[in-house]
Amino acid sequence: MKAPALATVVVLSILLPMSTADLSTLAEQLSMNQTWSAPQPAGVNADSSLVASSISSDWGVASSSFYGGNSNVQFVQDPFNSTSSVPVLQVFYPQGSYAPSQNKGKRGGGTEFYATPFGNQTFDRALLSYKVGFPADFPWQLGGKLPGIYGGAPGEGCSGGALSNGTNCFSMRMMWREKGAGEAYAYIPSPSDYCQQQDFVCHDKYGLSISRGNVQFTAGTWTAIDLYIQLNRPGSKDGVVSVWVNGYLVINTTNLVYHNTNMVLIQSLMFSTFFGGSSQSYAAPTDTYTYFKDVQFSVGAPMTPSSASPSCVGIAWVFVLTAVVALVLGA
Repeated sequence: MKAPALATVVVLSILLPMSTADLSTLAEQLSMNQTWSAPQPAGVNADSSLVASSISSDWGVASSSFYGGNSNVQFVQDPFNSTSSVPVLQVFYPQGSYAPSQNKGKRGGGTEFYATPFGNQTFDRALLSYKVGFPADFPWQLGGKLPGIYGGAPGEGCSGGALSNGTNCFSMRMMWREKGAGEAYAYIPSPSDYCQQQDFVCHDKYGLSISRGNVQFTAGTWTAIDLYIQLNRPGSKDGVVSVWVNGYLVINTTNLVYHNTNMVLIQSLMFSTFFGGSSQSYAAPTDTYTYFKDVQFSVGAPMTPSSASPSCVGIAWVFVLTAVVALVLGA
């Protein structure tokens, strides 16, 4: 896969300087309206039911929204920093587990829930930031899902082979692949429209891979992820996904269609992680874990679902980005 156009990457890096020590800086530079930070756990807690209950109340998650149960989450000591006293979220993947829908009769791996820290408000721009850690001996296998952003009512689909039709839902998650390669992974309408384009990989009946290999995860340490999306104007192919890894812009795609109507807007943080893929070849070859901390969810101005045009803030961001790119390229 080829990397995104260098000129665009350079322009965005200049426009949006970021200090990896300050997780709020990027949200400020993107003119996000409000940021929610996941509350720090009170301490280490190995009781998965209590951890799930804590997440449900603190993150705005209905208890029924934990897909496949909630037995795989714990708060543990930071495995990569023995001097840290702040617990981190550990997610467990039992040997043989893969896509939750394929684990019938078995203990599913990972976890999946929809967090709505801003209640019923909806938006056309959002930034999800978190740090993810993989153990030094993590078995990458063929790949697995990582948290992302969801539009539409939670549970409408847009995962597990339930496709987007432009009026029901959309999702944009991160994904790891073999040897720690990574990508953005989308459920958006008409994914076949992108199959012949650079930096896209289509999957029959499943999601769309964007810029595979532009992300690289390193086992045995923390990787900082910032995932930004801006919805398209209905009828236009101007939706945006941008990804920063450890403060460096590595994905910037600006021709996406997330929805065909403003009745479907950003609503949730989709905390989705499991091995898969939808076949046994993706299954975890041994018991293993991932770790998460510093989760933040930032959003633009609230937007009421309607058939009207996107918010002025969202359109202005597209115009500013286009103007700066044109200026630098001498267009």
